Amino acid sequence: MHLFDTTTNLVELRLRELGFQFNPFEYLEASGDARLGEYLIGHETFAGAWAETPTCVFAPAGGGKTAMHVYTTRACWVGVGGLHPFPIPYLLTAYPFEHAPPTLESHLRNLVRSGAIALLIGLAFRPERLLGLAPTDQQMLATFLANTLPGPLPRYLAILRQANTPFVLPPLLHRAYVLPNPPSALILMRLCDVLEAAMTDEPVVPPAPAAGFEQLVDLLFRVLGFRSILLLVDGADAFPETSDDPVAITEWLMPMFAQAQRWAMRKIYLKGFLPLETEPVLNERIPNFAAETTRARLQWTPPMLAELIRKRVYVASGGEFDSLDAISSPDLRDVEALLAASVALLPRELLILVRRVFQEYVHRTPDATGYLEPIDIDNALAWYRRHPGSTYHHS
Repeated sequence: MHLFDTTTNLVELRLRELGFQFNPFEYLEASGDARLGEYLIGHETFAGAWAETPTCVFAPAGGGKTAMHVYTTRACWVGVGGLHPFPIPYLLTAYPFEHAPPTLESHLRNLVRSGAIALLIGLAFRPERLLGLAPTDQQMLATFLANTLPGPLPRYLAILRQANTPFVLPPLLHRAYVLPNPPSALILMRLCDVLEAAMTDEPVVPPAPAAGFEQLVDLLFRVLGFRSILLLVDGADAFPETSDDPVAITEWLMPMFAQAQRWAMRKIYLKGFLPLETEPVLNERIPNFAAETTRARLQWTPPMLAELIRKRVYVASGGEFDSLDAISSPDLRDVEALLAASVALLPRELLILVRRVFQEYVHRTPDATGYLEPIDIDNALAWYRRHPGSTYHHS
């Protein structure tokens, strides 16, 4: 076992001994954190992501783009009531591409699958959307899911039945698509029974990309009665061809942006979560981009970053405490503010530093649980200053 593996395991153990139910600082990449939605904090830019208009949210790497698309997904389902938008998170890194840059057909094929995944997870958490439909509509919906999900629909229904909870689906399909207030096991079983009964014996035939997209739109609007559709596009900068290349990123996205206004007229709103460097390229390459697209920049302050850590501490401790002060010696106070004032103003940078604090802590106390001490903070800060830039902060 590598030294880093040993340290990571010891950090997990120490956090549990200190009162944490899980490690809220484990994931530097937000899309891998199934609990992300539980500890998101408010940000004024969220209003732009939520608005029913084509939108681009710009932020540097590690600046919270993926967290914002997760927040937008949850906001569509939580606390709105009645008719609300249907969110489709489209994480480009979840799909292989035959062509670089991708064609519109490739994007549509992936959007259909992303929509089917969002639909199955959404129905598992909100079964009433399906249970109130006419049998013919239930059959249309079951057929669409059977033809477009990445795996067999009966397999997902069997997994739901065995687990008796919708929380089993996100790790299989989209880790961050997790909603609060799940249904009772009885209602979830009714959903499985209805979907299974609505399935036909016809062979699975994936639709052509454009036809599948139209089927998805028809189901969401006419059958399920959603008010609008939000296409949440993320991860465009995570490919070898696009990394650190805003022109390449723009080329990968152009087929969808060319449809943005046409989609908006149908209440289908494209939402791009993009690196800052792509904004001038989009302005140059897309006619009327500035006039027809709502743009927002995701910017953080030290108090906001400190609150981000406090929220994670509160959730991970089961609400027992909301600050690292609770596990620190009397010589440390307002630990979150101290750390937030010491990093580049990006959520990932602060998570990297907090992770390092706990690594320094277990190095100092390998055999016993104790308080965080100033030396843990000092050593972590010294390491952070020796390793500038997120690229080097993954160890």
